[in-house]
Amino acid sequence: TSFSLDADSLGALKKNGVSKAVIAAMLTRASALQGPGSNGSFPRGLPGYANPGDEGVTLRGSGKEVRLQSVQGAMSTTWAYVTTLIFLDFPGLKADTQVNDAKPTLVVQTQKSPRGRIFLVKCESNKNDNNRSVKLGRSGMFSHKEWGSPDSDWTVEFDSKETSENTWEITPKESLKKGEYGLLFKGGIGGMLAPTSGELFDFGVIN
Repeated sequence: TSFSLDADSLGALKKNGVSKAVIAAMLTRASALQGPGSNGSFPRGLPGYANPGDEGVTLRGSGKEVRLQSVQGAMSTTWAYVTTLIFLDFPGLKADTQVNDAKPTLVVQTQKSPRGRIFLVKCESNKNDNNRSVKLGRSGMFSHKEWGSPDSDWTVEFDSKETSENTWEITPKESLKKGEYGLLFKGGIGGMLAPTSGELFDFGVIN
């Protein structure tokens, strides 16, 4: 159950016909082996969290507070003329958590600043594949953008502030439209997964 999930290995798995579902399960298993803490507890500062070395996200909105569960992304590519579009695909058309609040607050437990490492992203639902996608960089004939970060058109600007030690509040600068969203941790929790993977703490806005 200890998998090699660097970018080259993920590419080799896809080339050899391993399904998206299997790759997603492998990524999920790898994340489970990394955390939560060895005693099964969760980070301090959020409901249900205890260990300061771990990370987690709680959503505050619609008069409630929900600890978000994360889902792992699997890389996919689409050929568009001379450009290869790169996506992270996440299972399911909708997140389990749905809120009416268009400007929810996301409370993040992390020892590092979220700037450049955590992104508030929009997700596109794909009915044919029963998943949600976030677009990453792109690879052209002579150049490519960074694959480990989401495309700027798929991100939402937010304000962040550290409210206490290792605890940050993230709030979108503008009201969110109806749709699927999430906080994307670049490279996964702790940045330990492959650059072309990611861990999404997902939610939906229904109004």
